[in-house]
Amino acid sequence: MDIFSSLLSGPALTVLAGGVALGLTIRAFMALAKDMPDLRIRFDKTQRQLNAQLSGIPAFKETIKEMQETITPQEKQAQKLQDYHNTLLEIERKYALAQQEKEASEEIQIHHRGSH
Repeated sequence: MDIFSSLLSGPALTVLAGGVALGLTIRAFMALAKDMPDLRIRFDKTQRQLNAQLSGIPAFKETIKEMQETITPQEKQAQKLQDYHNTLLEIERKYALAQQEKEASEEIQIHHRGSH
């Protein structure tokens, strides 16, 4: 029983836990070392793809700038046309109201003449 209680003592359990932790750490490093060549290949491939995309960004920025320079005058022209259209609609509305008032005025005059 004395051997069993010495195995379950604090220092013995600490050494056992330390040994297990060390073993797991060594195993993890060995697995990482085994996967390292594949990880390096994947990293290099990803780095090449990133570099290719980053190199295209200035060209895309220039294209966007050119598009904005083309679109801005067209947007201003579209706004002018919209304003013109709104003005025409307002004139048409006022004309329709004036016509209604004129017709109503003519009806009143006809009723006045007919009642005399």
